[in-house]
Amino acid sequence: MKIQLRLAALLLACLSATGATAAGLQIPHSDPLAVDDTLSTGDVLRATLARHPLQVYQEALHAEAQALQSRGQSLVPEPLTLAADILSDAPLDERGALEMQAGLEIPLWRAGEKAAAAGLGGDAAHLAGSADDALRLTTAGAVREQLWDIALMRLRHQLALSNLADAQALVDSVRLRVRLGDLAKADLLLAQSSRLQQQDRLIQAEAELMHARKAYTVLTGLTLIPADFSEPLATVTTVSDTHPLLQEASAKVTRSQRETRLAGLAAKGRPVISVGVRRDRGSSREAYADSLALGLRLPFGGGATVDAAHAGLAREAASALAEREQLRRELEQQLHEAAHQLEISQAQRRLASKRDAISQQQLQMSELAFAQNELDLIDLLKLRTEARQASRANKEAELSYQRAIVRYNQAVGVMP
Repeated sequence: MKIQLRLAALLLACLSATGATAAGLQIPHSDPLAVDDTLSTGDVLRATLARHPLQVYQEALHAEAQALQSRGQSLVPEPLTLAADILSDAPLDERGALEMQAGLEIPLWRAGEKAAAAGLGGDAAHLAGSADDALRLTTAGAVREQLWDIALMRLRHQLALSNLADAQALVDSVRLRVRLGDLAKADLLLAQSSRLQQQDRLIQAEAELMHARKAYTVLTGLTLIPADFSEPLATVTTVSDTHPLLQEASAKVTRSQRETRLAGLAAKGRPVISVGVRRDRGSSREAYADSLALGLRLPFGGGATVDAAHAGLAREAASALAEREQLRRELEQQLHEAAHQLEISQAQRRLASKRDAISQQQLQMSELAFAQNELDLIDLLKLRTEARQASRANKEAELSYQRAIVRYNQAVGVMP
């Protein structure tokens, strides 16, 4: 509980830091970003997805799935064909011979083809849904990184402000002691040089913060940021088949395999039934004779064509399968690295906390010694620098640990 309260206080301190700087130092360019206590990481993710460029592609996937499902439910695999013929001897000997026939050609599904087409529609719908989940996860990863980039840049900016204030206070103290004759003017110049160094670091920190703000706004389209976007550590310890990226890859494999089978069936050609009527006469003196025509066309042979159609899509299915297994290896490697980094961050956080505590005690003793003329200014500045570095490392270690948790959650496919 103490650690959670400590972390919450740190996050709020980092996120509530304003863009104010010392007089004359603020960069004219500004990318405002307000903290919203009611905004969650999920809200930011939804806003980002709504404007994601790939949404057009996702909509096309769903439209394709609906079209394939409709085709799988159709009674015929292809459009019906209306055929009509007229034969007449009028241009030749004018005996009045005339023959007219009209019919409807109905293509038929091959055995197993309709079920395969219906299955392809279901596979396409599953792929579209899996692609939505995969896009949501990858977008969540981008949002998470931007949020923690801002947290880190705000922390550094806040520390730069604090360091500049300390440097200014030291200049004022040294100036007074120079007037009283306790210190030489060289000490004042040294303190002023240290202050200028802190001013330069503040300008750099402010620029980095504005870059992080802009990147967040470009990604999300928002000018608001959550006050707290820390996450609990996921209990998942392996890359399972339910990982959104693996599910998408598996859906691609299933669809490719189904397309391969369907293409092999379609390449064999399909039976066609024809139904029609016929009217004819031998000459103008004869009466018309009407008849009903029924026909059946059955394709056969064409093994080379079937093999070619099947082989091309089989190659694509094998490629999809290989990509899925390669992706699984990459995800397992990413999880290993995320878990290792989590352990490192946890150890570094403990060490940074101890180092910071020691450095602050040393600095307090040094400040007292300097006030009593028992320590030179240059030694005090050196100790101040070490204390600042320790304080910064301690606060950044807290953020790095929380960021490591988020990256671990991302690696195992857990959404914020």
